[in-house]
Amino acid sequence: MSASPDPGGWPVRFHGGARATAEAGVAQIEGGALVLLRAGEAPLRWSLGRARILAKPEGSAPGIVAPDGDGPARILFAQPGFAVALRAAQPRRAHLAWLARPAVRRTMLWAGGALASVLFVLFVAIPLAADSLAAMVPADYERRFGAQIAEVFAKSLAGKAAPFCATWDTDPIQVMARRIESSVRLPHPLVVRVVDSPVVNAFAAPGGQILVMRGLVELTATPEEMFGVLAHEAAHVEHKDAARGMVRSVATGAVLGLVFGDAVFFSAAAAAATLYFGIHYTHDAEAAADATAFRTMAGNGVAPRALGDFLIRLEQHGNGAIAGLAAHLATHPPASERAKAAAAALPERNDISLGIPRVHWLALKTRC
Repeated sequence: MSASPDPGGWPVRFHGGARATAEAGVAQIEGGALVLLRAGEAPLRWSLGRARILAKPEGSAPGIVAPDGDGPARILFAQPGFAVALRAAQPRRAHLAWLARPAVRRTMLWAGGALASVLFVLFVAIPLAADSLAAMVPADYERRFGAQIAEVFAKSLAGKAAPFCATWDTDPIQVMARRIESSVRLPHPLVVRVVDSPVVNAFAAPGGQILVMRGLVELTATPEEMFGVLAHEAAHVEHKDAARGMVRSVATGAVLGLVFGDAVFFSAAAAAATLYFGIHYTHDAEAAADATAFRTMAGNGVAPRALGDFLIRLEQHGNGAIAGLAAHLATHPPASERAKAAAAALPERNDISLGIPRVHWLALKTRC
């Protein structure tokens, strides 16, 4: 079907909004304008960018064009070619012309400013304030909060209500934790638990909580390697990295709760953000934790290289058991760099060990 009308234009009917009946007329497209000609009346001109096709002719029902966007005027037409020609003549993206309206622009400017303010608070103001705010968090509150987060995270990893492996007084991990506590100044006593999960991972939650996954225990070759892992996580406790994450999570949840006005959303956002910030530290924080761990190991007569050896094996271990660690490792320096730093931290000493009985070490690796 041709979109070209007779030389005089397309016959249409026109409702201007002031009369109950439609007037006969002829619509023409001239340059960038839609022109309506009526007998005895001055031509009406509208910008093509403002014209909107509200309906196309179908059966006996006419097509409808709003020539002035939101104005009351309507042009009724019967020839489909008129709609085709009108759309072809309109400037590109004419259907987005409403964005140019002053009220829309003002609304978008306000919305953009509000969004920028929220993003500034979430990603600049809160992280900058986290250091000072973390120091103000009462220790008892941080320990209770951390215990709750550790419980939730352990259950999600183990997939059961009782996620922790059994423990006993001579548990090598508990012996290591007490040695670390006695050699460094920590803001909280260490609470170290093994989670019955094949994921190869360990992380520090607020309040001195440290969770070690069964998969990581099974992958370590010596008690000294495990001691290095615990020393690294204890360094996060010493540096209050998890406490800063807790502050960021609660503040983030509060801001999102205010924005969306949803107390349930606030709680969910706080929990999710806590889990995220609790196990995702910056590259600098991880490097600092490594350096502190090397000093702790050396101070206890353990060669820092033990941690480097484990990190290299972890990176080379490619089975599905460590797949869940991928996101966690994304914020860590490369294992090769960390291993080199460990080797350089202290001359290699092969005659030093933690003195943990082999039977206790083997029991630890199989107790889950």
